[in-house]
Amino acid sequence: MKLSSLNFIESIAPISLRQLIKRQAKRIFGIFIFLLAIYLIISLISWHPNDPSFNNHNNGLIQNFLGTSGAVISDLMLQAIGLGSFALISMLIFISADLILQKRKIFGLPKYIKYPLSFILITILLSSIDITNSGLFKNVINWPYLIGGGGLFGDILVQFIKNILIGHVDFIPINHQNKFIFFLTSLLLALIYLLNKTILRFKKKKDTKLLQSDHESQSLVKQKWNFFQIFFNYLIRLIENLRRKISGLISRDKMEDLSFEEIRDSISDKEPKDNIIIGESIDTKPTTDNFEINQKVPRKRKAVREPASENLDLFKKNSYSLPSVNLLKDNNEINYNNKISPEELEQKASELMEILLKYKVTGEIVSISPGPVVSLFELQPSIGTKSSRVVSLADDIAMSMKAVSARVAVIPGRNIIGIELPLEDRSTVYLSEIIKSEEFLDSKHKLAIALGKNIGGRPVVVDLANMPHLLIAGTTGSGKSVGINTMILSLLYKYTPEDCKMIMIDPKMLELSIYEGIPHLLTPVVTEPKKAIVALKWIIKEMEKRYKNMSKIGVRNLDGYNNEVKKHGGVFKHKIQVGYDEKTGQPNYHNEEINLKKMPFIVVIVDEMADLMAVAGKDIETSVARLAAMARAAGIH
Repeated sequence: MKLSSLNFIESIAPISLRQLIKRQAKRIFGIFIFLLAIYLIISLISWHPNDPSFNNHNNGLIQNFLGTSGAVISDLMLQAIGLGSFALISMLIFISADLILQKRKIFGLPKYIKYPLSFILITILLSSIDITNSGLFKNVINWPYLIGGGGLFGDILVQFIKNILIGHVDFIPINHQNKFIFFLTSLLLALIYLLNKTILRFKKKKDTKLLQSDHESQSLVKQKWNFFQIFFNYLIRLIENLRRKISGLISRDKMEDLSFEEIRDSISDKEPKDNIIIGESIDTKPTTDNFEINQKVPRKRKAVREPASENLDLFKKNSYSLPSVNLLKDNNEINYNNKISPEELEQKASELMEILLKYKVTGEIVSISPGPVVSLFELQPSIGTKSSRVVSLADDIAMSMKAVSARVAVIPGRNIIGIELPLEDRSTVYLSEIIKSEEFLDSKHKLAIALGKNIGGRPVVVDLANMPHLLIAGTTGSGKSVGINTMILSLLYKYTPEDCKMIMIDPKMLELSIYEGIPHLLTPVVTEPKKAIVALKWIIKEMEKRYKNMSKIGVRNLDGYNNEVKKHGGVFKHKIQVGYDEKTGQPNYHNEEINLKKMPFIVVIVDEMADLMAVAGKDIETSVARLAAMARAAGIH
């Protein structure tokens, strides 16, 4: 049998490919119609009555943007359908948009009825208007044709309607026939619009009902299936329980009939024989001496559900003493002030001034401050030297001084520019030095954490409560873990568990696991992402609980709350409205005693935040955002 080319393509191409080709063909056809509409509208907009056409011969300048073809086509369209050309172009644009976008829409009237009928009525409407004598169009349109606004096609339709009216309707005067036709076509256009809207609304309601019925039928099927599934599962469990009970009774009867030797032999047969070691003697003496067997099989005791314990007091007082500083390693190195001599510093200062003079920067080194890692050279530039010029020379200074890097910045509040150069032999900053320092011991910070030393060698202690949150970032090996451990230890050396509690989240299971078991922890170190989400949600509930307690006694932060608790001994009288007086109508109040306890600071430490966000991003992001926005006043950081 011979196949046509179309049948052959359908036989070898899959359905998805055929649908794709069909969609793309529609889209290409829609683009062609859109370009045609653009061509027509440009030719109509630039139409001029003096341009050459089939009715006008002119060898002069063509004013139409599209040349001769545009002039001829625009003249033909205006003579054929008049101003209805713009209605035709609008419909072409709508049709091309449907073909290009190919969106599934619910339509009212079919497009092959709505568009032609609307176009015919619009041309009749335009032809029923006397454009040349109408006051509305006289000053706007200079219509050169002897036909109406609907073109030759509209005039034919209007004349056809007039002939019908003359032959059958006598009450309409001849000079009012155009007005009657205008009114009738306007009414028909409005009816088409209303009919389209009504059909569209009806179809939408029908579709929603069908969707609801489909969902209801699916839910009924699921409910029926769930009911039968539960019923059959219950039958299976019941049969299984009966089988176990019967087999247990049979085995118990058999055990009662067996003698001791048979029981012993059956047990020895079931025991594994791989425990015998070759080469050793086996004791064959009977082991039944002084051996009694109780033939009564003890029954298993039923599990008794004990009452649940009350909520644990996570902030209970306990005897705790701060750890000794002797546990930390002491600094046995030579003081960094003695590592480099004043002569060497002066020599470096002179080298630095020579380099600055090469770049035409004049001034004087007024002070040198050696530090554990870098040395600060204070340059007082001469009058007329721009500070921005000196700051821009940082890389050049580092290269000339053979240093890894150089930092140049203006010291605030002074006419001095600081130049920091790293030392060749760096000194290690020990935590024990900072813990023993006066800055740490005498600090009035709420949550004092040690960060290190400044450029002058003085300990740097900051308050976490004022930050109020801290994010540490850096490359691999840049000291992030050392910094976190330093901060944790500084909190442990400064505050007791009554003053500061911690929650540690360590997905890597390496950094923070060493702190497992310390009394400051509210929970064991969290290592799983799901448990981390639970821990953060608990912190949010604790934050909301703290805010409620603070609102009851009228304070705004944790310090004010703890001061009030200490002042009143934890007992407060809360005024509550219990109703209204029947006689006076005034509200009645009742004083209720509230027992509140001191609340410690809570520090949440999360290691590898990026990894945690990658695993459980949405839940973690929501919890962290709430804590970052609201937890500061509640003492959670």
